[in-house]
Amino acid sequence: MSVSALYGTGLLSTGAFALGVVTYLRLPLRDILAELCGTERRAEFWLAISLVCMTLVPLIFSMNYTPDVGPASTSVLEIAAQVKWGLAGLLTAVIVIACILSTFISKHAPVSPAGSAAATH
Repeated sequence: MSVSALYGTGLLSTGAFALGVVTYLRLPLRDILAELCGTERRAEFWLAISLVCMTLVPLIFSMNYTPDVGPASTSVLEIAAQVKWGLAGLLTAVIVIACILSTFISKHAPVSPAGSAAATH
């Protein structure tokens, strides 16, 4: 397999993983953002930015890997190495978004003390 084919396969695989995660997180993220932002338009804007970040960051990480086509390397291992970097980028994007959201959630949604639920019943 040529270097170009390996590279393209790695990018496509990374993109597929990223789109899968974006699809999985889209609705829960929309709900949280609607609650935090106050309006649907604001939530849609921040949702779009989050989804773009969760798509592009993994692809950028994956683009930084150059497959090594040599006698000792195999196509599957080279693609796996490129996808590994893409998944690291995806994880980074998700963690950053989660950290940012957690700071806003803790400011806007006070957590009730452990005993207060029992006291009200």
